[in-house]
Amino acid sequence: MSGTPSSTTRSPIGRAPANDLFTDVERWGDIDTWNRAALALHESGGIHRIERPGYDPFWAVIDHAAIVGIERRPTLFSNEPEPILATQDTIANRKESVKTLIRMDPPEHGKYRQMT
Repeated sequence: MSGTPSSTTRSPIGRAPANDLFTDVERWGDIDTWNRAALALHESGGIHRIERPGYDPFWAVIDHAAIVGIERRPTLFSNEPEPILATQDTIANRKESVKTLIRMDPPEHGKYRQMT
């Protein structure tokens, strides 16, 4: 997502503490511990800038009101070029990219939605 999110909720925006909840696949092995850590992160704010080695910096938006607000401003928050979290190596070595609905912004997204 591009842009800088803002929130009208209680959620502060800032850098998450050294946080690998979204980038360390081994953390998912214990989902209960992951859920507790995600809840603790949410309690410290619903929007966090994540910077981890091997990933482009990204925003973790984990607050419902902030998600709704972002979804209502597609001109500010784009789904392109990478709407799915992936390592820099994965992106650099990708041979082809399939353009799916989640990779499209208005008005293109709406046109394809009308087809289904």
